[in-house]
Order: sequence, then C-alpha cells, then structure tokens
Amino acid sequence: MKKGFLVFAGLLLVIAYGCKKDVVQTTQTATKKLTAHNGLLHFTSSDYYDEVINSLSQDDGFYKELAQLDFKSLENSAAKGKELVKAEFLQKILNPDNAVIIGNYIYKLNLKEEKVYVLPLENIADYKDLADQNIANTSIKKYDFSDDVINMAEAGANPAEKGPFCGESGMGGTAQFKGTDINVPGGEYGTMGGGVYYDRYGIFFSMYAKGWLQCDNRRIEIHLTPVYYHQKCGGTVGPYYSWNYQLTQGSTGMADANGATYQSYQGSTPLNALWFRVVFMAKNKANYNDPYNPSVDVEIRGNY
Repeated sequence: MKKGFLVFAGLLLVIAYGCKKDVVQTTQTATKKLTAHNGLLHFTSSDYYDEVINSLSQDDGFYKELAQLDFKSLENSAAKGKELVKAEFLQKILNPDNAVIIGNYIYKLNLKEEKVYVLPLENIADYKDLADQNIANTSIKKYDFSDDVINMAEAGANPAEKGPFCGESGMGGTAQFKGTDINVPGGEYGTMGGGVYYDRYGIFFSMYAKGWLQCDNRRIEIHLTPVYYHQKCGGTVGPYYSWNYQLTQGSTGMADANGATYQSYQGSTPLNALWFRVVFMAKNKANYNDPYNPSVDVEIRGNY
C-alpha cells in the first residue's frame, strides 16, 4: 500500500488453451518469482504480487524483469477494448485475454461488465472456459470489480460473501474532471485541467490525481486538503494535508501527453471509504510555492 498524492472532497462510508507443449520461461533471478508460460504471466504468490505493486513508484526493476520474459501483454496486442484498462501496470501484466496468474489462481477481467472470473490454477486445462467466461463450469467463480477478489479467491469465499473477514465492502469507482481557460491580461493564454480518480479492477485498485497544463511560463501546483482513505478490512491513512506540491516537472507545458500524476493509493485491496479533495493551480514564476496566490485555479471536490 502506498501513501502518496491525491485529492478529492467528500466522505464515503461504504459504500483455447492450446494443446502444444507447455514451455515455461522465467527470468534468470535466484528467486524466479515471475514466470511466463502458455501466454500467461505468473506471479508465484499474492505476497509477491503485493511487493511488486508497492514498489512501482520507487523503481522500474519489475518492468526490467518483465522485459526479459517471452510474454505478449495486453499493451502490445491489438485486443479489442484494451483502452478500457487505464492502469499502465495492468496493461503490462495482463495477456490479450485480460488474464494473469497470481499465486494458485488465474484471474480474467471483463472491463465492460466490471467482473473478474477466477479459475484455480490446478484446473488450467479449463482455461478456454475461463477465457470464454463460461460459468457453467463450476470451477469458475465470478466477482465484482469492487470486491477484494484475491483475498476472497484464496479464502475460498463465494462471490456473495462480500465481507468474508470483517464485514466491510469495497466502494464503487469515482472520476471527476474540471478544466479552465487561462486568459491573463497582457496576452497570456492557455488551458489547465485536473481530475481525481479511484479506479477498481478487482485485483488492482488505484487512487490518484492527474493534471494537464498548456500555458507558457506556468506550472501546476496542487493543494491536498485533505486526503483520507480506509482499506477494506485494513488500515486507515489520514486525513493529511499538503501544500504547493509541484505536479509537473519544469515550468512550461504538460509533463507528457497523458498529463502528470499524483499517486495516493495503489494496491490489491479495495478501499472502503475515502475523502479526497485537490486544488490545481497554474502558477506563474513569481508565485511558485506561494500558497496565498493561486494565479489561476481549479478545485475538484467530490463526495464519496
């Protein structure tokens, strides 16, 4: 779990498998915790999967390890609907069927239905049924994106058991965006926008803010006022505050084509509640790090 960056306002209280020979390829690390076989990436345990998620913003070691494997990811495929997977991490670990192996289970995501289909790895011969989402196969279970899917699958919990450990549920997804034009006397023009998001995928959850800026001689700074979240059946972070965080790198333009991101939470466990508020500010150089002069601002508030 990561503490990081974000903002919102509000409070939410709950809210064919082939017949060819199975050739396994692994990285040449001593632990061999990551393997690829028959077109699927395999994290050897859910603990290792969590380790990887918790290190994503600190280094790119996992992606370097992943690059050593003979694995075709969703990102590198022409699979229909792959744009529905917003998370770069999932784009890289899912195969073109939106499937991945974590520990002793195979997880297949349906982005349109927001469901996760789960098959025990020992029944891998039934992979085609999983890919086809054939729940007539009693080995396959179907969960919601808001569920704590990995823990529920490993505990043998049925999809109807939403709170197998503490009775709490996972909350629904959120997204808010707001933009403004910058028109300053003296001829300075541009646009700025900001959004705050909580994305759910059943096996991966992410809470973040993203800002866009197209204006010379300005950069985005944000206030977090405040950030709070509670993991389902887990710990609570915040509320905490941060002022004048520089969202973009450099003084002009956007950080990249997709905007600059402030990551607050990412993990394999869903959130049960959050309070999330952000103020995006397009600061000119004279007002960098000045909390009392926003220049031009966009404030995102949401109740969840």
